[in-house]
Amino acid sequence: MNGVGHPVSQRYATFTTYYKFSPVGTDQLFISVGMSIEDNTVVGVGAMIIQAAMSSWTQLNIPIFYNLPDVPTETHITFGISNPAGNPTIGSIGYVDNLSFSGIAAVEQISGHPQDFNLNQNYPNPFNPSTKIEYSIPDASFVQLKVYDILGNEVASLVNEEQSAGTYRTDFSGENLSSGFYIAQLQAGNFTRTIKMSLLK
Repeated sequence: MNGVGHPVSQRYATFTTYYKFSPVGTDQLFISVGMSIEDNTVVGVGAMIIQAAMSSWTQLNIPIFYNLPDVPTETHITFGISNPAGNPTIGSIGYVDNLSFSGIAAVEQISGHPQDFNLNQNYPNPFNPSTKIEYSIPDASFVQLKVYDILGNEVASLVNEEQSAGTYRTDFSGENLSSGFYIAQLQAGNFTRTIKMSLLK
């Protein structure tokens, strides 16, 4: 079954679902996810093939791998039953439910050892719908980069991981957000800095 495209606004790292599978013969359950941008170019994919029977609901985590730096705007999820001969056997049954995305794919490291902590102004700014954010950390640190609306509500968590010294760049998409000002906040060790970004649709 081919899923209808659904809007997304982040480079999600993992697709999670729950499944049950009762195969006949050599039948397999396949589940795939594709992440694409507005012109339908695929920028990230993930897939899994399941052969073993599973009578109870079981969680499945599928990592998403990106071949382009763009922030996707749409996801397509596909699942079905097949076998090496190409046709499913009558009697094989598979169920998929409770689909979700989590995590943010790793950001791009663009240079080596900066001298100071820094959070650069995003570019472009104003932006519509996406913008790039660059930051530098001179030492290995646990880094959090989050975006808040003007009322202080968190709207995106772009980075939440230990990173080595370097200058990094990541993308933020406001595809599903309203026009207005947003605050990006970088926390790394004892360093905290914010920038104001303008989404103009």
